[in-house]
Amino acid sequence: MSDSEVDFEPESQNPSNPQLFEKHAQVLQTGSFFAVQLSLQTLLEVDFTEKKLRASFFTSNANSNLILLFRPTRFSSNINEQQLNIVIEKAYQLATKLAVDDFAIQKLSEKLELTIETIQIPQIQSVAVEFLSKIAKNPQIRTDFYSYNNIITQLLKQCVQAMFTYNVVSRVFKPVKNVPQTQVQLLNSILNAILQLANSHQYRQHFRSNSMNLLTQLLYSQNQQIKHTTTQILRKLLQVGNIHFLLPHLPHFNSLLQPSETPEFLYSASHILVKIALLGDGDRILTDSGAIQPIIQLFNVEERKIKIAACKVIIGISEQNDVINVKICDTLCLGGVISVLSEACASNFDDKTLLTLLLHALANMCCSQQCQSATRQNFRLHELLVKCISQLDSGVIRYGTLAISNVCAHSAAQKQSAGSLTTSNYFLRENAIYELFSLMMRLVERMYQFSAQEVISCLYGVAEALSTLISDAQIAQKTGIELSNIFQILVKAFKLTEDQKTRASLLKLTANLSKSAENAQIFLEHKIVDFIAFLALEAQISKFPLLQQNVCSAISTISFSAPSYRSSMNKFYGDGSVLSEFGRRGIVGVVCGFLAIDKKEKLSLSEYQTAKNAVSAVCSLSRCCRNCLLMWKEGIVEKLLYCIQIGDNEMKNEAARAIRGVRKGLQGVGECYSKILSDCGGVEGQLIGMYQ
Repeated sequence: MSDSEVDFEPESQNPSNPQLFEKHAQVLQTGSFFAVQLSLQTLLEVDFTEKKLRASFFTSNANSNLILLFRPTRFSSNINEQQLNIVIEKAYQLATKLAVDDFAIQKLSEKLELTIETIQIPQIQSVAVEFLSKIAKNPQIRTDFYSYNNIITQLLKQCVQAMFTYNVVSRVFKPVKNVPQTQVQLLNSILNAILQLANSHQYRQHFRSNSMNLLTQLLYSQNQQIKHTTTQILRKLLQVGNIHFLLPHLPHFNSLLQPSETPEFLYSASHILVKIALLGDGDRILTDSGAIQPIIQLFNVEERKIKIAACKVIIGISEQNDVINVKICDTLCLGGVISVLSEACASNFDDKTLLTLLLHALANMCCSQQCQSATRQNFRLHELLVKCISQLDSGVIRYGTLAISNVCAHSAAQKQSAGSLTTSNYFLRENAIYELFSLMMRLVERMYQFSAQEVISCLYGVAEALSTLISDAQIAQKTGIELSNIFQILVKAFKLTEDQKTRASLLKLTANLSKSAENAQIFLEHKIVDFIAFLALEAQISKFPLLQQNVCSAISTISFSAPSYRSSMNKFYGDGSVLSEFGRRGIVGVVCGFLAIDKKEKLSLSEYQTAKNAVSAVCSLSRCCRNCLLMWKEGIVEKLLYCIQIGDNEMKNEAARAIRGVRKGLQGVGECYSKILSDCGGVEGQLIGMYQ
């Protein structure tokens, strides 16, 4: 049969009749050029969104014959190239139309051989790349097309060069106006293909190495679809090693974050910001680029996953950074978080994931003293936090209690100012201490269906909140009277957890409760010295700063509040001295070891706080003569003198009192006493008189 003959007239038939697909398959396989062209045109009119029609098409094996038309070598040479390209284009269009589900993609990929030469034909480029983007959705098929990475990158480069002009003066690319629609369609097809191929590791590595500059340039496109697809691609490609490609464009990228944008775009954009926030200096980068306000606006979007992503960004950039926390707090704490928390309350706390992230962000922000000031008078926020801790969700409990702890935290300067304890008073008025204690009791008694790790994480938050609320000695005394079994529960909590951070928090709570002498005595009767001795040794081995700090704080507080056991306990503890009991348990040597400071290295903030708390513990333990001798063997005087050189006034005073205590304790030991006087005599300073 010659190519000029027409052996099929499908226009006279119903194109959606399944019985005709076998005839179409035969025409695509053996028909003349014009018959094939007419058959393709007819098939393009079929509504292949109907699953039955697609099934009939693939049952007739027409897909195999269709794929062969991508390389139509069977037609005679008298068919010119332009006509041949029309058939190839229609074949690609039909294949793209059929590729609507995984089964169709799998069938179309059988015996598929795409050629780079075909993709390079200008007339076919757009439809060929679009088809490639369709079948690349199947992970098994993507592995066969790695050779197309280079040609796709070349096409991307050509499109970018055609759509942007470089300004030599300003050294920036500017989008070209009135770009041909065919060029836009081609670029969209290329980006869709990259988006699908980027789901595989090998393709991501290729595009990271060859296409990052091109992709970041497309963020300036005037076409919304191009910007949106580019953002989705960047979400997959950006990582720590290549995120610097985006940083120069970050101010413009932030300007694209508008609540009116599509949820898909905002989701991808916010996840890019999350990756930046996780960098070492990500908080500074995002703040300097003006990202704070756009992030806050994301809370006005109804889409849940966008709010979740916005929370993750804030969590990433709000880790105890005062400057950034204030900027966020000014716009978020009094607006976004409270409004979303109110919505959560109204919906009976259905969305626990979003609620957990909101509370996590709030807890992070309120580590800043200035943010605490901004939230201290916001009683609506306090009311919401009290409601949150009653929820049966481990994440909500953990971060809700941490938020309460950070909102209520007061510095020493704030405690001296008028009205500084209004936040704590509000929570006291709302019976928050009782609620938190009941929560701790249920956690310790394992009344919740939480895993062991969830129980420990909740215990940490509850202990932090309780220790903050009872930091005042009068409140601690009242709590010990009203909640008499809190001591037993706290001792059980020590036995329950092996997590050092949680144990440190429980020690902090123990120290604050022990500010009352009566409470300290009750702790002694529960053998708290045994736990402190064990945790002191653990802190010495692990070198965990927070555990070291709180061990010293607990030792100092209990030693000052209750230096001796009740007389009824003397039969168990000899002379009844708590101070000598600490010495016999090896605690003196451990605490002195915390003061082994390397004089050549600059102290970090945590190391300084550990040294400060250790000085306070040494000062309290030095009231026992036996302890003073143990301290002398540890070289404590030299360590305390160095603390006087580097410490603030409070630390200097504590160190001076400790030296005086050691001197008095060793008066009967002539050699030691003379050596102390000799060492202190060479120290200049206004506190020198306290040693002698």
